[in-house]
Amino acid sequence: MSSSPLSKPITIYIDADACPVKQEIYRVAERHALKGVALKVFVVSNSPIAVPHDEFVERVVVGLRHG
Repeated sequence: MSSSPLSKPITIYIDADACPVKQEIYRVAERHALKGVALKVFVVSNSPIAVPHDEFVERVVVGLRHG
């Protein structure tokens, strides 16, 4: 299943502080990316964590709000 330039990518958001299956998500995303599926994985956490060095994986570090 190849994506066209006009199709929207699949977007996956991972709560990295609580998700016990991050490695499995990375493997499945990589497998689909190799097949040409347009996708983006956002790994969201409260502090920097290691993520795969793939163009479809982006680390997002958010701060805690006090108020």
